Amino acid sequence: MYRTQLGRPQSGLYRINLSRAIDDRPQGPIMPVNVWEEGEVLYLEAAVPGISAEALDITIQDTRLTLRVAAPVPSEERTYLLREQFPMEAERRLRLPYPVEVDQVTAVLRDGILTLTLPRQTTPNGNRIQVQAG
Repeated sequence: MYRTQLGRPQSGLYRINLSRAIDDRPQGPIMPVNVWEEGEVLYLEAAVPGISAEALDITIQDTRLTLRVAAPVPSEERTYLLREQFPMEAERRLRLPYPVEVDQVTAVLRDGILTLTLPRQTTPNGNRIQVQAG
């Protein structure tokens, strides 16, 4: 058991291992994410309700994963009586615990949940340079 910031006890099931996936400061509205590991694969789920696949931009560079959302502004003119939903622009950057095979990463958007499957990189990413004797 450990205690949350509010001092409430929590079981180890909900413990966040910050040394494994470090979140940079989110830009814009918060995009809640869950990150977990099963064997040699990382999984990431991000809540992006009302966002289309075309509005998502996902990039991976080394061990840094960036999720960007840029939902378009509706073109029709409306007079709102109550407005709580706005076009969303947000960015979330996460540092992955290890490099991943970028060409094998999958991203699926279903019911407002984006799920990424990120297989661990099995070979070093880099080019070996042959040295010739001169």
